[in-house]
Amino acid sequence: MAIKRNTLFAYLCLSLSLLYLCIVPGQDDFLGILGGVGVASVSYFFLLPTWRRNDSFVAGAIVLISLRVVLLFIFPNLSDDIFRFFWDGTCWHHGIHPFANTPENLLNNGQGNSCFDQLYPLLNSPSYYSIYPLVCQLIYAAASLIGCEVAWVEVFSLKLILLVFDIGTFFLIVKILGHLAKPQSIAFIYFLNPLFITEAANNVHFENVMVFFLALMIYAFLTKKWTIAGVSYALAIATKLVPLLFGPMLLFYTIRKKRWAQFWGAASIAMILLFVPLFKDHYLNMLASVDLYFQSFEFNASIYFMARDIWGYFIGYNPIASLGPILGIISFLLIVSVSILAFFRARTLKDYFPYLLAAFYIYLFLATTVHPWYLIVPLFFSVLVQCNSVLLWTCLVFLSYSAYDTNPVQQHYWAMYLQYLPVVVLLYFDIRSYKLRSKKLPNEITI
Repeated sequence: MAIKRNTLFAYLCLSLSLLYLCIVPGQDDFLGILGGVGVASVSYFFLLPTWRRNDSFVAGAIVLISLRVVLLFIFPNLSDDIFRFFWDGTCWHHGIHPFANTPENLLNNGQGNSCFDQLYPLLNSPSYYSIYPLVCQLIYAAASLIGCEVAWVEVFSLKLILLVFDIGTFFLIVKILGHLAKPQSIAFIYFLNPLFITEAANNVHFENVMVFFLALMIYAFLTKKWTIAGVSYALAIATKLVPLLFGPMLLFYTIRKKRWAQFWGAASIAMILLFVPLFKDHYLNMLASVDLYFQSFEFNASIYFMARDIWGYFIGYNPIASLGPILGIISFLLIVSVSILAFFRARTLKDYFPYLLAAFYIYLFLATTVHPWYLIVPLFFSVLVQCNSVLLWTCLVFLSYSAYDTNPVQQHYWAMYLQYLPVVVLLYFDIRSYKLRSKKLPNEITI
């Protein structure tokens, strides 16, 4: 089938705007980011119907491959987290456990060298312990070993490793879509999304590695390989801790399928092997970093900021030390409630996907910190469950970069309202639409 000119033009605009977004603006250039995201988002939503109709698969593949090859040689421009990745990798390279000391303590103890001295001023949290689990640490160490502590070579190595994971994710998503009787070109909704390209492919946040293991888990469920599913879930947690929030729902799902012992036995053994060797002497340091996430960090939140301002008005100071953990507990209880609801209402794996997405929505709405790349996981689930609010959010979340146009970083409430209100409205219509579809359509899979 011949590709229409307007489709080709949309692909061209998407490609050029994404390259601009990954090369030109810095983290504090909000207008530059906004311009690039604007063009990329319009192009993306124009192409969305063609992917859902399974049109222009070859064109999408060519654009995706071209972008990823070019981005291998581009240094991350919208995040300074890359320097913490370098730091942890350099620690391994020099035989230093990255969880043993904070960067600040390491230098104060006289364990550093010229490489550490160069990296230290570039770190955004030098007084905090690392929070990245084993899978991330192995990749940092591999990139440091390959790159020999040369920044550009390390970046290339990191991006090449992530590209390998993304290739695996692409084939897994295509396989999963086949089981769901959905067009394979829907995969581009994930892989050509402006957020995915900028934050995962270019800024090397590791949510896409976590998505690979989640996709492998889902495919293992579909093919009834429960042990592989359990190990994949453990590896997802060993990449980022976030998949822990899916635990209650996966427990109920495996109980329903009478495979809980096989799944959780494999997952438990894998987690012991993945976490105990790394943290056996330094688990308190890791927990200290997790605790800081709930009690100190705040960025681009929604419900938290409203509750903070109301509570803070009456007590006269920032209540994050109490409010963060309280919202975390509420989030956990709501996710357990959704999991119980899924247990009684969902009959097939496909029926569980909206509930998994709902669990992540609860987590994000009640979190104290919502960085743009946190949306990569719900973006993945929006490929399996049509959810337009997630796609809109992946574009509007770039409004959070307005906080970096001041020094120190300062949140702008107008940006948060412009981001969250349209998402909540569209989420309401997504829920209504899903209820209508679930009444009309039969279940295609039975696992």
